[in-house]
Amino acid sequence: QKELHPGVHLLKDPSGNLWVAKNRSGRADKAENESVAAGLTHQAGLPVVQPVVMKIHGVPHSVTPYVQGTDVSKIPEGERAAAMAKVPKHEIDKHALLDYALGNKDPNIGNFMFVGKDQKFTAIDKEVTLSQGMGQSAGGVRFPEHLRYTSGTGNHLDHEFDRNHVSDMA
Repeated sequence: QKELHPGVHLLKDPSGNLWVAKNRSGRADKAENESVAAGLTHQAGLPVVQPVVMKIHGVPHSVTPYVQGTDVSKIPEGERAAAMAKVPKHEIDKHALLDYALGNKDPNIGNFMFVGKDQKFTAIDKEVTLSQGMGQSAGGVRFPEHLRYTSGTGNHLDHEFDRNHVSDMA
């Protein structure tokens, strides 16, 4: 067991598989909501690491398979726009609109990775969705940070959605 972040551990099962477990002590609903939100993301045809909810030593955890990839927040700031330019526009739009529809209050760039040989833009954390807050200062839903790197101006509010793809999503 190795702690990756406070309350987030890398675990190895008896078969040697690696898992990421997030301790959600007292907040089983957060783990369940993350699982539902990830399932909806998958149903929308978007790559996502699907968590399962399980109790470890009686404490609710959100557990996902450990995936190798590049955390988008670890890409140097000056190189992110070029990395994001390789993601098909309809995928960017779908992720952003789905995060909005799910009420994602934490759509930061660190919740996405480039995974696999094809470097698929993959959601890895949908925990603060479906009415889950982040404390007193949570406020409302935020625009996804990844739009900042696709707008051409560096401002996520300047991102233009492809109306044809958006209407196909309805």
